[in-house]
Amino acid sequence: MTTGTASDQTHQASKEALATRGPTLVTRQLGSAVDEFGSEAVDMHEVAHAPVVLEAPARRPWAARLFRIPVLVPVVLALLLAGVVVWAFGTGAWQRPSGARVSIESTPPGAQVIISDTIRGTTPLEFDLPAGNARIVVKAGDTERVLSLQLRNGETVRQHIEITPSAPATATTDAGTLEVTSEPARIALVIDGVAVGTTPLSATMLSAGEHVVSARFPSGSVDRRVRVGAGGTSTLHLVGPGGTPGSVVGWLDVTSTLPLRILEEGRLLGTTDVDRVMLPIGAHTLRFVNDETGFEVAQTVTVTAGRPTAVPIAIPTGTISVNARPWAEVFIDGERVGETPLGNLARPIGRHEVVLRHPELGEQRQSVVISLRAPTRVSVDFQAR
Repeated sequence: MTTGTASDQTHQASKEALATRGPTLVTRQLGSAVDEFGSEAVDMHEVAHAPVVLEAPARRPWAARLFRIPVLVPVVLALLLAGVVVWAFGTGAWQRPSGARVSIESTPPGAQVIISDTIRGTTPLEFDLPAGNARIVVKAGDTERVLSLQLRNGETVRQHIEITPSAPATATTDAGTLEVTSEPARIALVIDGVAVGTTPLSATMLSAGEHVVSARFPSGSVDRRVRVGAGGTSTLHLVGPGGTPGSVVGWLDVTSTLPLRILEEGRLLGTTDVDRVMLPIGAHTLRFVNDETGFEVAQTVTVTAGRPTAVPIAIPTGTISVNARPWAEVFIDGERVGETPLGNLARPIGRHEVVLRHPELGEQRQSVVISLRAPTRVSVDFQAR
């Protein structure tokens, strides 16, 4: 009884201690329980009903928990990089200009725009071209204009072309041509109130008589009256306000049997079809080019003030071979050169008329181009039906 009483007293003391100190972790092992005072026997009924609490560690501030997550930093960097890529593709900032934008309008509209023998569309038309020299043909009916442009990366070039003849095309004796150059070049021109393009410019099929030419220079506008003769070619050179023509410019007198374009540093100065090409005095390195035959030559000339500078251009020869069935006499540009077969005849490069005649089977004519690219061959079968 004494033991039971002591045990009861110990048990009572443990319960009071638990009530005083609050909930404490109690461990259960194999159906027995041990209290915090080391008593070997505790009433399991009491232990089971004792409050059991697991104390959680103190929580850290949210910022500390945030930066303890290692994966967060690469995720943020990946999101920033994705945003930069989307912005670059959306705005085009990642692209570098790789060509020029060309805009061509014509009066009237609907003219064909031809590049490298391929029709790109009809005016008005905008398209992209690689930087460098560009040759563009604008054609309406039997009338065509050729634009030679020097294109730079990222620039936009606009051309307005007047291709409506001022006189009927059949009345060739009542129309003429006006060739206009300027210093500097690439100046917008207006003829009789109509924008026609930029210098250097060849205005064909102008009605014979007086015309008003206006040039819009950066330093101001210049207006000139010029008379165009019927069936002929008139030339006009314009200098911007503030310029001193005559004392600081001269002109070229180019002699060539082949039509040539004249360029300086890729910029078109004019053609050999014009009587005079104006240039500032001094030394110039010029290129003379004929695209049809593949001919090109560079030459350095010194332009003197107030008088023409003679520039003779030697035109090389190419070869032509002519054959006919059964045979024929051969005439080139009106000159009899023999009877077929003829091989490797040397003739100046350029366009020629070839006539083949047979005393019984008649005559055939062909217009051929002798070039530097390959030998020219002409073959005719008189017996073909």
